[in-house]
Amino acid sequence: MPWVIWGLSAIFVMLTYLLQSYPSIIINDLIQEFNINLVKIGFLSSCFSYIYIPMQLLSGFLIDTYGPRRIMKLMLFSSFLAIFWFASSHFYFEGILSRILMGLSTSSSVICAFYLGSRWFKPSMFLLIVALTEFIGILGFAAGEVGITKLIGYYGWRKTLLGISIITLLLAFLCSVFIQDYPKQVKQKSHQPFPFKNALKKLKIDLCDIIKNRDIWINGIYGGLMFAVYPTFGGLWAIPFFETKLNISVHKSAIVTSLFFVGGCLGSLIIAAGSSSSIKKKSVMGISALMSFIISLVIIAIPSLNIQFCYILLFSLGICSTSYTLCFPLASRYTSPSKNGITMGLTNTLCLIFGAPILQPLIGYLIRLIEGVNSIDSLSSVSIESFSIALLVIPLYFLLAFFCSFFIRDC
Repeated sequence: MPWVIWGLSAIFVMLTYLLQSYPSIIINDLIQEFNINLVKIGFLSSCFSYIYIPMQLLSGFLIDTYGPRRIMKLMLFSSFLAIFWFASSHFYFEGILSRILMGLSTSSSVICAFYLGSRWFKPSMFLLIVALTEFIGILGFAAGEVGITKLIGYYGWRKTLLGISIITLLLAFLCSVFIQDYPKQVKQKSHQPFPFKNALKKLKIDLCDIIKNRDIWINGIYGGLMFAVYPTFGGLWAIPFFETKLNISVHKSAIVTSLFFVGGCLGSLIIAAGSSSSIKKKSVMGISALMSFIISLVIIAIPSLNIQFCYILLFSLGICSTSYTLCFPLASRYTSPSKNGITMGLTNTLCLIFGAPILQPLIGYLIRLIEGVNSIDSLSSVSIESFSIALLVIPLYFLLAFFCSFFIRDC
């Protein structure tokens, strides 16, 4: 039963990653359907993150207060409405509003999975649950890149999304049947809704305690610096970078980049397999950050690399960068179990905020600054030197993560 309960929440995480990434698959369809340009497409896609990231803390608080079962049922049904709305939309403002609703509806998925894992499994297994959850999440991203692309080719993007919405509704039904907040043998009071004033008072007290906790901040900042490479490099800049650096097609560049995510999947499994090991998490985090710094520096700074060597380097970078998953079991031990939800929310916020909201536009700005504001007609016109200089921010992130690891308190 515990694996079924956690498994349903992990599928919700996979759905979240899928919804985050799928606009990149149907860019041309959206441009034609909504009659918009690339700037508006970028805003449409990012609307998901603009609400998803700020909701992490509030989601954690709601889960602490009302329990993961209630929150998951509500959010999955809301996700069904959001996906169905987007699949049926014909106007740009409808796409914007439905994407915002998607971000809001899926904001609790990762925290729910971790929360249920901490309650239904032994504390010694929590790292295993975190690693497996992240593995399934990365699979969701891969499903969007490969599986969903084929479905869209057969059925079109609207019918494909309608199918996903029906699966989401089925998942909501399964969660209402199988998911319980606590194991039966654990004597815990059921989650009762607080009066609004009491809920705000509890939120204020919990937030004050967590904000004052130095360990949570250092641990979360490390996670953010390590995770940023996924949405920033793997999710946006890697394909045009390798297209220019290796002088290859977009398709081949996507294959090269996919090795990074394959490495990430394997890295999550390695962490899961070593979850019962006595090796200190702090040491693993430090070594992983240093190795990621060296590998990323080689990828970006060395001008002449063959495609086979890039496969190896990206695969290795994917493995090393998954050390961010260690931040969650550490964070759960820095506070009491009653505050696990909001603690995970703050940790997940820090993991997300350093990537897409900060690093993605920063690299774009640096490229424009180096090339000249008016000299870029398309990414194909950007020189490899400009790409390399701008992307050096990524090794810098890993170097800062390495220094952060010295101040992390191991538990």
